[in-house]
Amino acid sequence: MTTTTAERYRAYRGHPLFSMGFRPFFLLAALWAAFAVPIWIGANAGWLPAQHFTRDWHAHEMLFGYLSGVIAGFLLTAAPNWTGRLPVAGGPLVALVLLWCAGRAAMLIPSFSAAPFIDSAFLFVFAMVVGREIVAGRNAKNLPVLILLTVLGCANVLSHIPTPDLGLLGERIGIAVVAMLVSLIGGRIVPSFTRNWMAKQKLKPEPASAGWFDALVLATSAVALGLWAAAPHFFATGLALVLAGALHFVRLARWRGWRTSAEPLVFILHLGYSWLVLGLTLMGLAIVTSG
Repeated sequence: MTTTTAERYRAYRGHPLFSMGFRPFFLLAALWAAFAVPIWIGANAGWLPAQHFTRDWHAHEMLFGYLSGVIAGFLLTAAPNWTGRLPVAGGPLVALVLLWCAGRAAMLIPSFSAAPFIDSAFLFVFAMVVGREIVAGRNAKNLPVLILLTVLGCANVLSHIPTPDLGLLGERIGIAVVAMLVSLIGGRIVPSFTRNWMAKQKLKPEPASAGWFDALVLATSAVALGLWAAAPHFFATGLALVLAGALHFVRLARWRGWRTSAEPLVFILHLGYSWLVLGLTLMGLAIVTSG
């Protein structure tokens, strides 16, 4: 009888590509990014229909196309560890991949009226899959992930509305959701991997444990990003973003990432999280100084 996630994966007998969520989604998301960026460049150079492959198309496909695939690949791989449930693999995983691919194909077709519906379906279906796993596994701790996925799906719908203000609002909400996912999930993975490596190396002190400060960072980030999505030019929004960036900097420092420089696979996690610190801070400073 299989009991661990690793044993469940080993018990899978289908095509290896569809044994784990990250395999097809990471591969296809990377290929899509490598394909979509040249398309947009080609449109700007006059080689492709510029009226379709616009800045909005490019932003949408990077945020709701490429990133949704990356998020799906990660969550489908991580969820079994969170919930103790069997991995989504085989036929169900193939169906999810095909739905994501259908959205990408639909977004390539100029003036295709069904494209918004086909594209928007993926995130909602995926949210239902993740929600089923969380509920069945009685894993209430990860309900915020489900909420963020649902908000991301709604943001995608907004981005399809042919009203500039609503489209940009959808983009900002989408970016805010991704930043919160990095804050939430990165705040678990980065110190956990760091702690495990430092324990093997017998290095002390280890990263700070999660507590009230992490909750403060997440709450401040949620407020700051919510303000940015709703009112991106307000002075108070800029101050909130700078504060969130500063708190994330302290949070990152508490994980003692500089001590992992001998292990690139761990150190890169800290380096990646530092982009969140830099992004929030620069966004905030841009708003503050523009006023």
